[in-house]
Amino acid sequence: FFCKQFCSRTMEATTLLPPAESANKKPKAVQTEPETYLETHRRILFVFLVVLQMLMNFEAGAVPALLLNIQDAFALDFWQQGMLGGIVYLGMTVGSFISGKAFTSFSPKPVMLISIWLHIVTLLAFALSYLMAPDAWLLYVSRFGIGISQAFVTVYSPVWVDEFAPPGSQTTWMSLLQGGVPIGICFGYIMAGMLQKFTSWQWYFSFILPAVALVPVAIGGAFVSRSLVYNETLHVRRRTKSNASSEAVETPTRPGSSSLSGGSADPAAAAAATPEASGCFARMWHYVAHNDVWFLFKCRTFVFALFTLTSLYFVVTGIQFWVTAYMVKELGGDADVIVLGFGLTSTTAPTLGVFFGGWVVDYLGGYTVEGGAMATACKFTVVCGFVSALFATPVGFIHSIGGVIALLWGLLFFGGAIVAPTTGIIVSGVPKSMRKTASALSVFCFNFFGYFMSTFVSGIVMHLSGNMVMGFRLIMFTSYLGLIGVVGMWWSAKQACQESSSRSLVSDEVTSQRGAPQQPNPYQVLKKRAGSIVQIL
Repeated sequence: FFCKQFCSRTMEATTLLPPAESANKKPKAVQTEPETYLETHRRILFVFLVVLQMLMNFEAGAVPALLLNIQDAFALDFWQQGMLGGIVYLGMTVGSFISGKAFTSFSPKPVMLISIWLHIVTLLAFALSYLMAPDAWLLYVSRFGIGISQAFVTVYSPVWVDEFAPPGSQTTWMSLLQGGVPIGICFGYIMAGMLQKFTSWQWYFSFILPAVALVPVAIGGAFVSRSLVYNETLHVRRRTKSNASSEAVETPTRPGSSSLSGGSADPAAAAAATPEASGCFARMWHYVAHNDVWFLFKCRTFVFALFTLTSLYFVVTGIQFWVTAYMVKELGGDADVIVLGFGLTSTTAPTLGVFFGGWVVDYLGGYTVEGGAMATACKFTVVCGFVSALFATPVGFIHSIGGVIALLWGLLFFGGAIVAPTTGIIVSGVPKSMRKTASALSVFCFNFFGYFMSTFVSGIVMHLSGNMVMGFRLIMFTSYLGLIGVVGMWWSAKQACQESSSRSLVSDEVTSQRGAPQQPNPYQVLKKRAGSIVQIL
């Protein structure tokens, strides 16, 4: 791959030097990169992002598998274990604020490289915390830094897929990208458990391995071409629009602002130029108050999709973090059997669910508003959410290891089927100029209200009750909040599709009056396809 990148860059640099006999030719045809080059290397870069997702989520699976070992090493209570599980997502919450501004101010390539190297350093600090600081303060600080480094990849990857995925394959690419997260977590969970059983290594060696594996990934990322991660055409078009006063309405600025008023298109720049925003907290408040965040909450489909995934991640994170300790302490199971059984469950169920959900939604027509496809996709998520909640209900009341694992498989499969279409709706359900803001806000809500609150709140409940049963039941019953979210998302998407269909009918009438031939209504075609797939299901 490195040799191919070097040769292609050398040929490109040679081509950009026009020979003497070709002086009369237009330079535009020479300077434009071949479309096949971009398509091929963007597919390679997509694989790079999936592998990166897997390696950066390795520790998220290793910590639950080694939770009892870490508890013995540092003498942690239930609430301290919950804090250990949630502080990484608190770091991702802080990182989401930083990443949103970083990606709008700098090129994505150096930002991503810095985040990868930061992840390597903090992962090594976490692994060596027992030897350097036995009182656990470095354990929390290093895991907080791990969360900050993960936020940049989490924010940028869905935006990159939505921007550069081939037409008709956006949901599939989004599914594969999201599938890298559970694969990495489950791989770390199984690998850490197997290393403890079959080797004499200490628990911290399970965190040194992914740090070493990320070094060649970080080096390879330095050779990625800028054209693969940056849409130069889109940037030039937006810059041209912002400079033309006659096209001020089309400028992707903050809602409520106008280029004619002389306002800056960058809210952060406007905040820095405001005299009242001289302090750090004042500038932060001015940025939030004048940003796209408040406008995003008016997008009902986006809000319900955000609520759905936040509830889903609350459940999944609580299961993943506590399930080993819960079945060992409360159900009296064998740790090795639990690690193997739940490892296979967490590897197959969410991954197959994510792929299944992406394939079904792609077959139904995607998740765009045009033609009613988004409402059809949301109807599919309602079915998956209802079945997932049914699997979650009895988990906290049965005492069979096999029964718990079987119910968790169904819960994770149908929950995973919701991830791809809902993530796509979050990205594409808002205007293009606000997608980075929407992605950053989503990461904030996922990390704070989903991941962090899951382990922290359940840990407090376990600490107050003196056992793990009540905390685990709390996690299971949160599935019904996700069911409420998918129902609301379907309702709002249905209204949005009806409004879009009405506008399309009006446009068709105007076009027909002008003598243009009418096109077949895509909504009717999608309705027939949806009826067929519902019969199959």
